[in-house]
Amino acid sequence: MDEQQYLANLEQLLKQVTSPDSNAIKQATEILKQNYFNNENCIPALVEIISNSKDTAIRHVAAVELPKRVRTHFDKINNELKSQLEQRLLEIITVEPQKIISHAIARCISAMAEFEIPENRWTNLIDFLFECCKSQNSNHREVGVFVLYSLFEVIVDNLTERLPQIFELLSVTINDPESIDVRITTIKALGSVVEYIDEDNQKEIELFRSLIPSMVNVLYQCLEQSNRDGAQACFDVIDILLTLETQIVSEHFVQLVQLTVDIAKNADYDETIRNLALSTLFFIPLYKKNNLIRLQLVKPIIDGIFPIGTEEEPDDEDEDCPARLTFRIINCMATKLPPNYIFPIIMEYIVNYMQNPNPLFRKAALMSLCSLIDGCADLIRSKINDIFTFIAQGLQDSEPVVRKAACISFFFIAMEMVEEVSVHHSSFVPLIFNLMNDPDVQIQRQATNALNVLLEGLNDEIVQYLPMLAEKFVFLLEHGAIENKAVIVEAIGSAAISASDKFLDYFEVFYPRIHQLMSLTTGTEELLIRGNATGTMGSIAEAVGKDIFRPYVQENMKLAMESLSIDSPKLKEQSFFFFAILAKVFGDEFSPYLEHIMPPILESLNQSEDLDDLIFGDESVFEDMDNEEAEEKANQLFTASSAIAEEKEFAADCLQEIFAATKNSFMPYLEQSIEVLRTLLKHDFEGVRKSACNSLISVISTCYGMSNPEKWQPGLPVKVPINQDVATLIAQIMPEIVTVLAEEEDKVLVMEVFQSIALELKNIGPALINDCHKDLANVLLSVLKRTHTCQLDYDYEGEDPEQLEETEYESIVISSASDVIGSMALVLGDQFKEYFEGFYPAIVSFYNPAKAPNERNMAIGTLGEIAAGIKGTISPYTEEILQVLMAGLKDENNEVNSNAAYSIGILCENTQLDISSYYPEILSSLSPLFNSTSLPQTIDNACGAVSRLLLRYPNVVPIEEILPTFFNALPLKSDYEENVPVVKFLQFLFESQNPFILNNKEGLTNLFQVMLSPPETQLNDECRAIVLKMAQSL
Repeated sequence: MDEQQYLANLEQLLKQVTSPDSNAIKQATEILKQNYFNNENCIPALVEIISNSKDTAIRHVAAVELPKRVRTHFDKINNELKSQLEQRLLEIITVEPQKIISHAIARCISAMAEFEIPENRWTNLIDFLFECCKSQNSNHREVGVFVLYSLFEVIVDNLTERLPQIFELLSVTINDPESIDVRITTIKALGSVVEYIDEDNQKEIELFRSLIPSMVNVLYQCLEQSNRDGAQACFDVIDILLTLETQIVSEHFVQLVQLTVDIAKNADYDETIRNLALSTLFFIPLYKKNNLIRLQLVKPIIDGIFPIGTEEEPDDEDEDCPARLTFRIINCMATKLPPNYIFPIIMEYIVNYMQNPNPLFRKAALMSLCSLIDGCADLIRSKINDIFTFIAQGLQDSEPVVRKAACISFFFIAMEMVEEVSVHHSSFVPLIFNLMNDPDVQIQRQATNALNVLLEGLNDEIVQYLPMLAEKFVFLLEHGAIENKAVIVEAIGSAAISASDKFLDYFEVFYPRIHQLMSLTTGTEELLIRGNATGTMGSIAEAVGKDIFRPYVQENMKLAMESLSIDSPKLKEQSFFFFAILAKVFGDEFSPYLEHIMPPILESLNQSEDLDDLIFGDESVFEDMDNEEAEEKANQLFTASSAIAEEKEFAADCLQEIFAATKNSFMPYLEQSIEVLRTLLKHDFEGVRKSACNSLISVISTCYGMSNPEKWQPGLPVKVPINQDVATLIAQIMPEIVTVLAEEEDKVLVMEVFQSIALELKNIGPALINDCHKDLANVLLSVLKRTHTCQLDYDYEGEDPEQLEETEYESIVISSASDVIGSMALVLGDQFKEYFEGFYPAIVSFYNPAKAPNERNMAIGTLGEIAAGIKGTISPYTEEILQVLMAGLKDENNEVNSNAAYSIGILCENTQLDISSYYPEILSSLSPLFNSTSLPQTIDNACGAVSRLLLRYPNVVPIEEILPTFFNALPLKSDYEENVPVVKFLQFLFESQNPFILNNKEGLTNLFQVMLSPPETQLNDECRAIVLKMAQSL
């Protein structure tokens, strides 16, 4: 066809694309793709349509499509035609009356410039834009600045030489006397420019800083005119400025933060604008926590935003609003800042707001409390009685909004503090149970969620509540709101786990109801119920045991297998959980099902994730989309990819459980399982990497146990050989896991994998780290020095990381690293000395008054674990360590006292240095720990310490003065491992015919009777034999 016909047809197709008829759009799109957009001829045609079409919609579509075709075909056009097209675009952009089209044309210009300017063509473009920016016509100025802004997104390297001129230009346009659009576009351009300013170029830095007041003025102008889009653009740039790694805006940091707080708290502004300000505040603790601390901005921010939490919230729980964003900021601060900087301020507000007659204030207090849990747990524990009082008060409040907030707050606290909450079950169960009758359906659901986590920790205490719980659960399953049934089903599972075999009395009540729910097939709520029912059925099976559940396995496995064919990752996860639980319950009996369940589990782990490539690699998937469409599509793909990742995480966790339960029957799937888990060590999602690491460590542990190993001995090379296949497996896997740990940015992954390694070292011994102990030691040392990748912040600004205060998460990472250090000392024995010399200064640095109690506790405990592992090799450090431990005995924190008692006993037991001269001082410091107000574990460790001390040097102090207090503290109540030195000390007293023993036979008889009674974990076999022999001699 000739050129005019081609042009007319193309314009008609573009018109069809703008019609409301979806079939017409689909048909036109396909023709365009096959016949027009597949070659370079479409580019000049689109430019012609943009230039001359009378239809605004067609011009806009053409301008949106042109950049996509330029990226694909522009390099096929000859240079002469390129120049003509470029010139034509410059002509039409200055006369285009529609801003949306002129912006699209600007994208066309920047797309062409991306090809041309790096090749030193289109040399007049920048000068043309400069002239536009200086034009008397405000539309020309806006066009000039917008194209410059667009160019910075694609060819910034070619513009950096002209930065001084650009700054000079933008310093004028930021104060444009006529057009707010010019000023807003200038701010966008400055946001692009700032990231490319050389931190050593003081002139450019000063130029940029001088423009910040004008940028603030533009934001306020947008606010006065209720210009949401303009305000959004301004806040996008403020986000960039406040989170820059460089210090370009440091002089204005406080001003920008205060500006954002002022806008957020001003209820006269549009809610959308306030949400923008709050979203900006959310990111500051993530990127600039040290700035917040150093500039003392934490309290001003909280003082500014906390009252926002008293505002009403929409019924839709997923809808953003100022109050909810405020609670997210508090949560972000709690997790990213050291707890002492945030908790006292928030707690003061909580105390005051809980007394306020306005229910929205009480709501804000309770919601802020649950926002603190994830980051301030230890400080919350220190105030737990006050906090429980507030929650109980909230659960009984006359206002629904307060009762709902109290349920949510209780839920989060109970998730974190199972033991503390369980102690108060008699107070909370009736209150929460009563709210399950609340007329508000949302409160019913939140109350059931709260009850669910409370039931998980009750264990035997749940028996007294089972009759009323069963009655209520049955009623709600049959008559309750469908949106609440999923959480009710989950609560039944929690009750089953806690009740264990006591749940048998209710098996016939719940089994048919849960089984029926496992067969639901349609509807979002129904599939959620089905998933929870599948998980709960697993919990019921675990509670009642294999003998009772055996007749029901096949029909439930059929339903769980059918769930795998339904397009629902969450339903798959619950099915995998069900398989893992049944494998655990039935052991090798479950083996016949492996051929049915392992292929889908391995298929899940092997799922293709080309979605990642679509988002981050192959951009052709987006070539037919404009920027907004592409962003939306990328978000959709990312969400889908995240769902697949979560499914993989669950599958990896369940795979290790199934192998541990079925052992030899699993062997046909072992090699393939290990292969896929190793590939997942490099997965993009930290949850998948974490599960892969822990599953591989579990696989090693299971294989080691299957090999019937002899007990390991400390030291390398390995003194007790292990199975060669297991050794090969360890050599393949453990170095890879240590490499993951060395490079990992996620604190939770590092923490959990450290915990797994610490545990399995004690099980498998030195063979586990035979090929990687040096690399592992380097990773651990970097954590102690706070230089590990997961500990690095964006704003150290030259500060010594070891001097910065830790957040609660950082403390837990350090504590888990210390667990590995203790285990390494145990399995390496005296060979650990080469690492101890590096670790020792870092460990001791955590024992000083400025550190948090958990850090001081970690330092004290780790020294004891190391002494237990390396034994006499600790001797050269004895007096230094002793001084630290003596300080620990006098520490204001009871847990630190407890660990100090343990460690000082271990040190005395193992050092070759005679420290008997310190005994009077040590025993004097131990004496207060026997007070009835001490924690049971503290008293137990004090007993262990006294035993070890007096076994080593029994004649240094008058033993008769010590024994009454010692015996009054027996039997041990919590830390039964300390019965080892206690029993040996009692044996020594017996064999030496100690007068106190001879005069207290009745008390000793009673003591031995308790020690020989359940729980059997009180004594190991050796100690039980010694106690039995002493009891018989009495």
